[in-house]
Amino acid sequence: MEREQNKTKNRIMAEDAFAIVEASIVFPVMFFVLFFIIFIGNAYYQIAQVDSCVAQAAIRGAQYVADPQQYDMKKYGTFPVAIKNVEPYRYILGEIGDGSINKTEKKVTEEVLDEVSRSVGFFSEMKPQVTSNESSIAEFHNYIIYATFSVQLNYEIKFPIKFLGDKEPSILKLASCAEVAVDDTTEFIRNVDMAIDLTAGTKAGQKISELFSKVNGYINKFSQK
Repeated sequence: MEREQNKTKNRIMAEDAFAIVEASIVFPVMFFVLFFIIFIGNAYYQIAQVDSCVAQAAIRGAQYVADPQQYDMKKYGTFPVAIKNVEPYRYILGEIGDGSINKTEKKVTEEVLDEVSRSVGFFSEMKPQVTSNESSIAEFHNYIIYATFSVQLNYEIKFPIKFLGDKEPSILKLASCAEVAVDDTTEFIRNVDMAIDLTAGTKAGQKISELFSKVNGYINKFSQK
């Protein structure tokens, strides 16, 4: 009887020792995996915030260009008393709002940097750090007939801890870009008319006219079938 009790006691002690060894291996691994998931989730959350800031900034920039009064309303918080700076071909001349397109680009850049700096996450040390040159973040692209406003931001997210085998904390180098068409119908029509007038009577204009005639003819044939 006593011999059987000793065997049972030894078996229980062996099982306890095995459980302790198993826990000493599994728990650190699970702990590391859990925190890695939290870090990656926080990184994706920060990326989503930056993408949202960039997309909204591009939309605002296009609005400032298309409607100069939007610039004044955003800056002063009130509706402008007098309508100004809506001269024809202002995209070509570079005048919008209460200044130039360069000022609008600077305004949008400041808004983007401010919003990114105020981004929040689970770890404050993992805030996005902008690496872009400020002069290239917000840009207005004028293609005469149409125009776009783009915002591109290069940034990095640094992990607050070192992972196994790393001498330095890991850094994610990322980029976010958004480009929005400037929706100004009257200015678009005016610029198209200007392009037609400039090319009228020239070889280039004649080739363009012939090309559009062929396209229209093809569309008419296709629509009749």
